[in-house]
Amino acid sequence: MENLRLKLFNEREKRIHPHKDDKIITDWNGLMIAALSQAGQVFKNEKYLDAARDAANFIIKKMFIDNRLMHRYRDGDANITGNLDDYSFLIWGLLELYSSIFDIKYLKTAINLNKILIDHLWDNTNGGFYFTSDETIKVLIREKKTFDSATPSGNSVEILNLLRIARITENPELESMAIKMEETFSNNIKRSLAGHTHFINAINYKIGPAYEIVIVGKPQDKNTIKILNSIKEHYIPNMVLVFKDPDNAGDLDNISESMKFKTIINNQTTVYICSSGSCKRPTTDINEMLKILEQ
Repeated sequence: MENLRLKLFNEREKRIHPHKDDKIITDWNGLMIAALSQAGQVFKNEKYLDAARDAANFIIKKMFIDNRLMHRYRDGDANITGNLDDYSFLIWGLLELYSSIFDIKYLKTAINLNKILIDHLWDNTNGGFYFTSDETIKVLIREKKTFDSATPSGNSVEILNLLRIARITENPELESMAIKMEETFSNNIKRSLAGHTHFINAINYKIGPAYEIVIVGKPQDKNTIKILNSIKEHYIPNMVLVFKDPDNAGDLDNISESMKFKTIINNQTTVYICSSGSCKRPTTDINEMLKILEQ
């Protein structure tokens, strides 16, 4: 069989090769970064996390030009102004990547991209996001897509991004924008529930229960690792997870008003859990933490 295969291969090599689609596009990479980050977290697979990190670093370095995201990269050239899918999918990927490796630069980049997205694609009159930026030339119609097909729509992904970033940064304006999106697109969603499954995921997140979890502890501490693993072993989709090193908080304390007040207690890894606008007493006990999350 191998001899036959090589014979066929060598004969085929004489033919003109078909063109290869070797371009790199931001939106699909954003989806892949999210998937690899989640898989790396669940399976504790560093190979997946490294791939997610490498892809994110490439896009940030090569496809983020003059404070704008580009859609396509090929042969050393990044071009075509980024659309809603590019921004929203990459933001999703960066949020998942941060929740997996807790490198603050990915969270800061996600927050910055989200601001650019709002500034240039948000409809200030009716709510929701246009597919194209207000800086894009020669666009006859600026449409708003909500239908989830083989991939989710940019609006479906972005409403969940808004809710998650709102909970991390404690920014009520972002939550209000998500509510406005729900109002704007509700009639479309009611007509085709199966065509808006990712949007409905976001509504489920908004209704709750959803959790904002901040873990304050030393990264190499055995109890810190144990607490992080215990969270990742459970399926908690409606959750944002933030990790704070008390000895190296850096820019994290500027992410939200309350972050600087979340400190380690009795020199033990401490967990802060908030849900539906109220916060539980911080705990250093894993069982107590899981009990709160189960409730």
